[in-house]
Amino acid sequence: MSDTDTILRQIQQTLSALQNEYRGLAASVEAINGRVNVLAGVKASLAQGSPSTPAQLDTNRSEVGTTVAAVSPFAPGITVESNEVGLDSSSTRRPSPTSRIILTTYPGQAGIDPLKMDWGHSDPMVRGPVVVSRNPTTVGRRNAIGAHGGAYSIYHALAVASKNLGIGHVPDFTNTEPAVSIGPFPQWADSKKIVAMDPLGHLAPWLYKDLMQKESIDIRPTIAITKAHMKLPELEQSVRSNRIKPDGKICLNDIGELAVTKFAVEPVWYLPGVAERFGIDEGTLRRSLFENTGGSFPELITRSTDIKVFLPPIGGLTVYCFGDPAKMSDPKCKLALRVMKHDAIVDQGIPIYERVPIPDELIPADSRVEIDAKIHAGYFTTGKIMNTTELAEVHGRPWEDVDGKRKKSARKPQGPKKKEPLPTSFACLFCNHESSVSVKMDKKGGTGELSCKICGQQFQTGINYLSAAVDVYSDWIDACDTVAKDATAPGESGQAYPDVNMRRTSQQELEADTSIIDDEDEDGEQDYEG
Repeated sequence: MSDTDTILRQIQQTLSALQNEYRGLAASVEAINGRVNVLAGVKASLAQGSPSTPAQLDTNRSEVGTTVAAVSPFAPGITVESNEVGLDSSSTRRPSPTSRIILTTYPGQAGIDPLKMDWGHSDPMVRGPVVVSRNPTTVGRRNAIGAHGGAYSIYHALAVASKNLGIGHVPDFTNTEPAVSIGPFPQWADSKKIVAMDPLGHLAPWLYKDLMQKESIDIRPTIAITKAHMKLPELEQSVRSNRIKPDGKICLNDIGELAVTKFAVEPVWYLPGVAERFGIDEGTLRRSLFENTGGSFPELITRSTDIKVFLPPIGGLTVYCFGDPAKMSDPKCKLALRVMKHDAIVDQGIPIYERVPIPDELIPADSRVEIDAKIHAGYFTTGKIMNTTELAEVHGRPWEDVDGKRKKSARKPQGPKKKEPLPTSFACLFCNHESSVSVKMDKKGGTGELSCKICGQQFQTGINYLSAAVDVYSDWIDACDTVAKDATAPGESGQAYPDVNMRRTSQQELEADTSIIDDEDEDGEQDYEG
């Protein structure tokens, strides 16, 4: 054996000895903490009226000798002998997941064995799952700092504190698989390409199912992929003005309802990569995050060598995909995005072939000031970019037009204005009988029907939850005008309009499933939270 091998062996033995000593020290600290907890319980007991005279204390000392286990997942089996003061069994702190507060942990500490994480490795089994749960069966195996749910982790804490959710609760992921298949892509295997989200986040409970079952590790997804229906007033207007034509696949019907695929993404930061993006070292990033979150995450400092992933308590992002998600990665397909971070996208090597400005006719009058200011600040446009002087001359609607408060302030107070009810019966366009036309509204089905009880004329059109009977009647007038204009010999029938029964395609015929997912309020709950 060479001298070099001998030296290396000695170094290894020394390091092993140091590690054992460190574990022993950690166990001693745990024991001391257990003793402190006991004394804290004694103090609380005395403050609540426990025996306080010397005779009573002596009696208790002789009668009761307690052994209190240090409650810790990291130092099992360590006990603290306490014979100083006898405690009634009802006042002692019982071992439970909440009887001790673990402020931080350290690498090599007894019970600490984080799952391996090789961020950016192409093999999911080698890369490993993101594990951040403090579930009692998982807390020692964590390889990430923070909590699931981003900003919504606070609501999870409130649910546990109020006992509406068990501290050991584990979500049930049955029938929660992603609605569509995404990836894998080459970028997933590059630790520098993706640093603020987990590309395997939508697959975690299924990729690592064996690990969850065999070792009781709490592994949760950080991306949810679902199907949804979306209603936007702007889209309904676009359909009515024939800018968009319903195809039954993306735009489902004549009220502009859209079929979308929704991606809800939690933030997952790979700290070395995030630090590199900001041009700073990882240590500076960790310290700043620790100090500027009120010291909320001490493991950013104490676990800098073995934990490189952080789930910050911030909002995530939601992506809505219109059309086939598989085409997003097809270079043969043209992909349209509504994004503002042009430079950030291009800097990541993603080409943008065409930039489309917001059409002037789609900018509401009361948004003109905001849009002009944003164009001045960098929004893309093919038109004029105003200078500072010109920008100051742009005015939105006067305040008087918004609510008239300035003009009304000098007037004497008046009583409430009587609200006139909207009409529900109307004159027939064909037989001219007053109030002979009645309207039936099926808002759940998305259809409105009118009929004349005198001449039997009927008409059907699509409606939404804001529609009124007068809207159906107005659509009838518009449709009759269109037919009248298209007629080759208008007026031959002797009536104001051709004698036809008008009917527009209903929502049921375009889409069998009329259920609407109001998904905006579900982001916080987490789509995959059990």
